Amino acid sequence: MIPVFADGWYQSNTEEARMIGFNCDYFYGQFSRSQDKIYIRYIYSVQPGKGHVQEFIEGLIQQGWEIIIVQPNEAMEHICKKFKFAEYWSVIEGYNNNNELRCYKYASV
Repeated sequence: MIPVFADGWYQSNTEEARMIGFNCDYFYGQFSRSQDKIYIRYIYSVQPGKGHVQEFIEGLIQQGWEIIIVQPNEAMEHICKKFKFAEYWSVIEGYNNNNELRCYKYASV
């Protein structure tokens, strides 16, 4: 079930982040929420190679979020491909001067 909190941008050390499993003990970064969508702007593992980011993505999927990774780094791109995210280009309002960005979106089966 999708937790209830306001739309907007959040850091990894907030109550809203903890509600979705964005645990600052394992990684830091920034995400936004828009209705039932989670936009992950960036995420960096505190302990690379331990699987914490993958567990976080799995948790979001189980909660029912539509997940969009915005301009992923190389490590996140690998995770996107592993989970069969679809690559596309999009303008995200209020981000990057409203220019098109490379994104990956979770395509549920």
